[in-house]
This record gives sequence, C-alpha cells and structure tokens, in this order.
Amino acid sequence: QCRLTQDHFECIDFTDNELLKLENFPPLPRLKSLILCNNRISRIDPEAIASLPGLTSLILTNNKLDVLSDLLPLFQAKNLERLSLIDNGVRERAYYRLFVIFHLPKLRFLDYSRVTQQEREQAHSTFKGEKGAKLAHEIAPPRKSHAALGVSSVGAAEEKKKTDQSADQIERIKLAIAKATTMEEITRLESALKAGYIPDELLNPEKQNGDEKATDVEMK
Repeated sequence: QCRLTQDHFECIDFTDNELLKLENFPPLPRLKSLILCNNRISRIDPEAIASLPGLTSLILTNNKLDVLSDLLPLFQAKNLERLSLIDNGVRERAYYRLFVIFHLPKLRFLDYSRVTQQEREQAHSTFKGEKGAKLAHEIAPPRKSHAALGVSSVGAAEEKKKTDQSADQIERIKLAIAKATTMEEITRLESALKAGYIPDELLNPEKQNGDEKATDVEMK
C-alpha cells in the first residue's frame, strides 16, 4: 500500500517489496515514474492507475501478470510512454504487443523496444471497429465473463471450455495467494501456479466452502 508520500516525488521505486497487488495509491498527480520490479504483482486495481494521471513510465519487470485481462486497468494511463512487462507470463499471449500498443496511444517504448509506426498501424487495423472489439473481448475478457463466453462450433466450444477451466483455476490460485498469510503458503501456491496444477483444497471450492460452513455450525 502506498500511504507514505504526499505527492512530493516524480519517481517512486518499490522494487523487491513482495507486493501482490498494485493498489491503494492516494492521488499523486506529480508522479511520472513508478518502478515495481521483482515483486509478485498479479492484480492491478483500476483506481490505483486513476490516481496517477501524470504517469509516463511504468516498470513492472518480473511480476506475475499472466493474461491480457490483467492489463486492462493499465489502459487508464493514457499518458504512458514507457512500459516494461518483461518476465511476466502475459508477454507470451497472442496479440500481446499489438493489444497494448492499441490501448496506449502515447506509448513509445514497450519492453525497452521502440514502438514503430508499422506496429501502430497494425494494432489499429487489428482492433478497430466491431470486429476488432470482438477479438479484444475474446483474448482479454473481463474477469467476470470468462465462463460466459460462447463459441459456434462444437470443437471450438470444447477447446474454449478447456481454456476457461484453466483460466478459472489460475484465478483461484491467484486469489488464494492474495489471501495467504504466510510465506510458506505463498511459495507453495506459486509453485502450483508455475507447474500448471491446482492444489487439492482449491479443486472444489464449493465443497470446501460447504465443509467450512458445516464446521462452523458444529463449533457453535
């Protein structure tokens, strides 16, 4: 949480701070550069970005942003000129670079590579209009909409089902990491996330919640 400054600085460095989520920034109109390397950030609060209207440089190297949906709050930073997401899983996603360039029109450098005019034109042609908006929704659906997406063909539907299940599992693990209270628990959950499996206690959250409620009743 950022409660230590009263808008006195143009640059703040939070490198190596074990941060799990980018949130709780007070209004900091003077802040231009934010450095967040080597943390565990997997979520970004839209209100945090809205509090930084003058932000031109954001360095998120080596964090836990894995899907394009994780980046949606960043697109409020309309003055952003430099962005680094190196060593984040999201860079492996299809359309990653074009998607970011399209939503950040003033961006000059992405992952320390200059944004070219050709990339701008390609991004615009890819995501403009109704067809582009549909593609954007497919590759970066709002978090609450993952399970609601539908596809036409049976084969595509089955593949989408697999993707949604995987995305849902990732969300469960990320949420568990955010709620974890010990480093041992965080490390175990992060290992599961990296290895691509879901821990037993998260495999059936409805059953787990039912068991917890039953335990609460017995204790009472």
